[in-house]
Amino acid sequence: MTIPADSTIILNVWALHHDEKRWESPEDFVPERYEAYPALAPVYAASKDFADRDHLGYGASRRICPAIHLAERNLFIATAKLLWAFDITADPDAIPDGNAHTGSSTGFMQCVKNYGCKIQIRSEAKRITVEEEFLAAQEIFKAYE
Repeated sequence: MTIPADSTIILNVWALHHDEKRWESPEDFVPERYEAYPALAPVYAASKDFADRDHLGYGASRRICPAIHLAERNLFIATAKLLWAFDITADPDAIPDGNAHTGSSTGFMQCVKNYGCKIQIRSEAKRITVEEEFLAAQEIFKAYE
């Protein structure tokens, strides 16, 4: 196939991650399926064998995110900070939506539906830290408005 010059190619990551030949029950939330992939994403992204990839969120083939290392470390830091600051528990009053993973919007960007969880700050000291950091971030990002 010839692809015209200056074409934009968008990898259908959703379809690749929902390939039932590769992933058993791809619609189900099964984090254990990644237990066999303990290394960081760049290790698997550099593999010559496509089947060695744990996920394709950073792209595929030679066209992967050049900041894959930075992105993965930032995701780790963001997750660690959320777990540091907040208790995340099941909301006993929520009505479970078995299709929450399918998203609440259509098109290029997908957003998850309400999972029915309770998010509470862990302490007053953590609340103060989060609010101070939020205010500091607003100052930094004003330059980009």
